[in-house]
Amino acid sequence: MKLGWRTVFPLFLVILVVITIMVFHQTKLFTVRTITCQTDVGECPDYVQAELNSHLGKSLFFSDFYDVGEQITRLTPFLARFELSKEFPDTIHITFFSAEPRYRYAEPSGQLWVVDDAGYVIRLANPDDTFPVVYASEGIQFLPNTREKIESTLHDELLTAFSTLEAQGLLDAQFILLSPSEAALQLPNGKTAYFMLEEAPQQLAKLSYLLKHFDFSTFKETIPEIDLRFSQVILRNYSSSASAAAVISR
Repeated sequence: MKLGWRTVFPLFLVILVVITIMVFHQTKLFTVRTITCQTDVGECPDYVQAELNSHLGKSLFFSDFYDVGEQITRLTPFLARFELSKEFPDTIHITFFSAEPRYRYAEPSGQLWVVDDAGYVIRLANPDDTFPVVYASEGIQFLPNTREKIESTLHDELLTAFSTLEAQGLLDAQFILLSPSEAALQLPNGKTAYFMLEEAPQQLAKLSYLLKHFDFSTFKETIPEIDLRFSQVILRNYSSSASAAAVISR
């Protein structure tokens, strides 16, 4: 049976690809011989470069260098993300970008740590840091250290709360974390406002409205507590227990 070129040509291509791969493998033409590393603030730390160099000799095509970059960002909290490029035939270029500090976390002991936008504790706070502060109460079990990560849901809710406080003009209040789900604000006027972290945008908006439009002097007794954790805002005086002294609907 006579084979036409339409039948032979695909077979020829397959054989050619196989031979090419074998030649590349034998000659190590696309073996990584150089990995350059830098960060957005300068050279990579020596231990990061050493980790990258441990992957020298791998295939430029068949090795997952993106996975290597992700492992480094997981182990090095101050490096948040990276960009990677390949230069044929044997070079990898990788650039890491620093994490962005977002807030300070104060332990009950008073120790202050800086947390980045991914939730990692990246360092102890400096005296000149101006990031907002969340003060952990005695009931919070998380005692951070460098490279540790705050639980993702809690971190996201803290970021949302800080963003809302800024939008509502309440950043001058002291932010106290009571539990993984509840927080309190110690306001400049001496009052304490309680709210749920997962409902921070709505409840803090109520607080802002109340502070701007309600005259607390109309009460005969001082109102030290504002509880926003319910469908209606509850104001408590010194003599009240869990019951409301007054209930105000927005």
